[in-house]
Amino acid sequence: AAADRETNTLALTDAYLQGKVNLALLGDSTVTLGRQRVKFGHGFLLDTHFAGVDGVRVDTNRFGLNWTFAAADIPTGTFFTDYLDKTEKDKTEKDKTDGMFGVRVNRHFLKDRLHLGVSWLYTGAGNYKAYGADATLKLLGGNILPELRFEWVRSYRDQTNERARGNLFYVDADIFKSPRFNIAASYVDASKSFAPHIVTVYNPFFITKTEQLFLRPVAYDALVSGEKGKDFFLADKVFDIRADLKIFAENPISLRWFRGDTQTGTKFGDVFTIAYRGWKIGNVAIDAVYGNKRKGGTGIKQQKGDTPTPIKQQYVGLAASATF
Repeated sequence: AAADRETNTLALTDAYLQGKVNLALLGDSTVTLGRQRVKFGHGFLLDTHFAGVDGVRVDTNRFGLNWTFAAADIPTGTFFTDYLDKTEKDKTEKDKTDGMFGVRVNRHFLKDRLHLGVSWLYTGAGNYKAYGADATLKLLGGNILPELRFEWVRSYRDQTNERARGNLFYVDADIFKSPRFNIAASYVDASKSFAPHIVTVYNPFFITKTEQLFLRPVAYDALVSGEKGKDFFLADKVFDIRADLKIFAENPISLRWFRGDTQTGTKFGDVFTIAYRGWKIGNVAIDAVYGNKRKGGTGIKQQKGDTPTPIKQQYVGLAASATF
């Protein structure tokens, strides 16, 4: 979904100027100009966390509401920070415009226990258009159900400017939170006519296809490669359960399980991961991750009536960093 992961040049991820400006109609506003990260709601409509966009953002408060205006260029090319891989062949295609403009309005209620927001994306990567609403509710004050998060996105144009009237619903809850044990669960339901967007939390920039299955911020849109080069996406009825267990040291062991349906309506299969990050040995910090995808009926049928070949995968990842 993006350009080549590797780069032999310096990649500038953040570089911006920020200050207070008195603007006509908007009054005192915070203006951010340059390469920056922009997120609306919980990220299912817009989230540039994995690759900053070049543009301007205005944050202000008018009529008792918090307003955000964002206009930027979505990087499309062959560099590390690009979202769309634009080769020489398709640079002239009209359906790959790269301008982005969005507006968000939000406000806190009930002494900051309830946060409501509505967002509109006039254009995103390509000619994507959608709007949505989100909420965060601090439900109970204790360890049980401390916070609930909701988001609804309605797409009406996909990235090629084709009609795409569809809905996505997301609910996420902290089930239990304590210093040694946390557990959270989420559910995503999307209609078949919903058009996904490349600049969102569920498309974590560009990582290998194996990592796109196991190392994800949200389970929705996880993919696995099938036979004959066909990719299958986790596209509907997505259950995702995450747990952090702190047994020793200062960092927890992270456990995760998710499942759902593919874009063709077949079962994706069960994915389980276990990770320990930040294991320190002297000046070296080590991250270790293991993932296992059990079979799901997402293979290709060789002939009519055949049972699709199940797709199984295992993943072991190690990463290290050193400080001096």
